[in-house]
Amino acid sequence: LLLGLCGQESDIQFMEAKIRVQAREIRMGIGGLMSGYLLLTGSAGLDKIDETKFKDKTAAFSETFAGMQALSFMWTFGADQIEKRRLNQSMRLLLERPELADLVIANLARWEDWTVMDRLAELYAAEDYDVRSIKKAIIRYFLRASLVPPTNASGTDLETSRKAKAFLELLRLTDPKTVQSAERFFHPRR
Repeated sequence: LLLGLCGQESDIQFMEAKIRVQAREIRMGIGGLMSGYLLLTGSAGLDKIDETKFKDKTAAFSETFAGMQALSFMWTFGADQIEKRRLNQSMRLLLERPELADLVIANLARWEDWTVMDRLAELYAAEDYDVRSIKKAIIRYFLRASLVPPTNASGTDLETSRKAKAFLELLRLTDPKTVQSAERFFHPRR
């Protein structure tokens, strides 16, 4: 991370070589290295992380998880060096990794990315995603989306709340126990 904060363009190649390693064991600090790399390279570097860590299904869980942490770091501390829409795009790629899905869904809800509502409704019934933590994350995503005020001038959020409420009503009929469990500790920020 420090190299990203004080490094120069000449450090990018070194950092990229370290990131591209197809590691099978946990590499301590790789998330910080990816964050620093993104600070120096912006969207161009994120394209490379997408290819090597997110789209590559053979990438180790620990490497993909570190990349997800780097996205969260950039969202919070990246000083808008990468557009929020671009960070969302990369986070959405990780929905294809069931082992990370609950964390990804929580991030997308926190980032108010409502573009994946239809995809999450599909995943709720998908066999690979039939895990309690994923189902609860999906429900919390829809709970959060149901609170979107219908006042957005662009009109896009007029549909978000309605759609989320409709899916939640369906789930209350088909999977009431999981909905109750997810609602139990759901405390949306105001």
